[in-house]
Amino acid sequence: MKMFGLLYQIILLIILLTPMVARAEIVPKILILHSYSQQSEWTDGIMKGMMSVLPSADDEIKIYTEYLDAQRIPKEESWSIFETYLKAKYRGEKFNVILASDDDILDFLIPRYQNMFPDTPFVFCGINNLDASKFKNHNAFKGISQEIDARGTIELALKLLPDTENFLVISDRTSAGIKTTAKFKKDLKELGQLKQKFHLIDDFTMQELKASLQALGSHDLVLVLRIQKIKGIDERVPTKFAKNITDIAPVPALKVWANENIV
Repeated sequence: MKMFGLLYQIILLIILLTPMVARAEIVPKILILHSYSQQSEWTDGIMKGMMSVLPSADDEIKIYTEYLDAQRIPKEESWSIFETYLKAKYRGEKFNVILASDDDILDFLIPRYQNMFPDTPFVFCGINNLDASKFKNHNAFKGISQEIDARGTIELALKLLPDTENFLVISDRTSAGIKTTAKFKKDLKELGQLKQKFHLIDDFTMQELKASLQALGSHDLVLVLRIQKIKGIDERVPTKFAKNITDIAPVPALKVWANENIV
């Protein structure tokens, strides 16, 4: 909730900075752009948090929402179509602020926003391991970055289970998964020389995942970085995938994110 409280303060400041005459005559408008789809547990949670700090009455504020659905539809197939759609639907609309959640929508907006929503401020959230250099020439964007604490998770795991010899590290190759894996590797280096070994898999079928899990020994642990996509499966059900891990693995599994229940 702290994250959404901060977002609300940023949004309120932007609206208050709108000229007085404009505020008296026009109901503020907010466009919310999500990277993923409705019924995604993560996205629905962010949307719920946003709505909990925004006025609910239509005469106080007008809210529009769109979904990029990046987990289901590859970038090369949909992003140009999504751009055309937004331009056509919101032609002539002036938004006080645009809220953007997660990495894909930010990657979509940065090269396009000047042609789509010039002079409109953006507030983002849910961005993994933010690369500040992206914003060198983009002052319209403000927001919150989130980072995993893989180092802390590993240290806790070894404190609880000091006999651990090997970690099976599971991630995926979604845009967020690639960034999470990069942060994990950085955190691992900062831990220095460890006697434990780490084996990363990030591109696998369900059969291959099952085989990797069943091969684990009694002194092994599973560390889940990100599992939103499995090769050969069209659906994106992170909770189901995580549950599959705990059903199959003969050893404990830990996660670096708290948005999915894996027990």
